[in-house]
Amino acid sequence: MDLFFRSSFIILFFVFGCATDSKIRITSSPEKAEVKVTTNDGESKSLGVTPLEISGRDVYANASRMSVLHISKEGFETQNLFIAQENNIENYNINVKLKTKTEDVKGQDIKQRQEKLAKGIAMSHHLISKKRFEEAERVLTGITNDYPYVSVPYDLLGNISYLQRDFRAALGYYERSYQINPENAETKSMIDKLKQMTN
Repeated sequence: MDLFFRSSFIILFFVFGCATDSKIRITSSPEKAEVKVTTNDGESKSLGVTPLEISGRDVYANASRMSVLHISKEGFETQNLFIAQENNIENYNINVKLKTKTEDVKGQDIKQRQEKLAKGIAMSHHLISKKRFEEAERVLTGITNDYPYVSVPYDLLGNISYLQRDFRAALGYYERSYQINPENAETKSMIDKLKQMTN
């Protein structure tokens, strides 16, 4: 019997009894996916990589009535197949199409970018507090290149310019920040103050 699976959801199907001549042939797209079995007593062992042919003895070793096959490959969602014993004896061909982990990859990428941004802002705060303005400017300029639509780095660059009494540069940074985030009342207040100072 041929079975085709494209979902990463758990699927229940019944197969052969314990006869040693019954076989399950597992193929996957992409190939070279690892196949593991977890029996109902909690033990897990690797059976090999696809394409793979296994016997009932491999699937039901140390199990009473049910096992779970896990078909996994780096970068793809794991396919879990519940297999329960039945008294019929039949060979099965299982073809699994693994789905890429696009959502997980995107989520991890977003998390890494958020962490990088937070670390950069924290580092620049530290450098500003130590009056290491040139180093802080380098960090913040890198952040504005990577995150051009985040307002905080422009506010911090404005703060550095203000502390160094370069009011025109400070005004430019605050105005850029305010374009990105017009809800920031503090930035608007600094813009108004600097416009009065520079006129």
